[in-house]
Amino acid sequence: MDKENWTKWFPFKVTSYRADTAHLSLAQHGAYTLLLGEQWLKGGVKNDGKAIQRVLMGRQMTDGVQDVLNDFFVLKDGFYKNPHLEAERKKAEDKYSSRVENGKKNIKKRWGGKPTLVDQTISQEEIERNEGKKHQ
Repeated sequence: MDKENWTKWFPFKVTSYRADTAHLSLAQHGAYTLLLGEQWLKGGVKNDGKAIQRVLMGRQMTDGVQDVLNDFFVLKDGFYKNPHLEAERKKAEDKYSSRVENGKKNIKKRWGGKPTLVDQTISQEEIERNEGKKHQ
């Protein structure tokens, strides 16, 4: 599973969502869902009127949207984050990292410590460093 795949979806706990959001208007539900999606993809929602307007698909920031941000998100270091979604995102990132590491270990086990393509892969940084040495 590559990083692109784990970011395509996030857990949506319907019973918790409905219990927590029964008081929201239809527009607020839409805004909340879009804001959650933005946080999942980018790690947070930038505290900037134009950035939030883009997340809301060009719609103006309203008092209702501000209420959603105030009720369900925490503002820290210039970004709004929903604590529950942040915990889910952390779990997904940890699971992804663990799978990557386990995959690397399994490749080394399978090939008995012989160099593999994983070992031979050169990072872009190494390529640029080597290119710089050639031109000196």
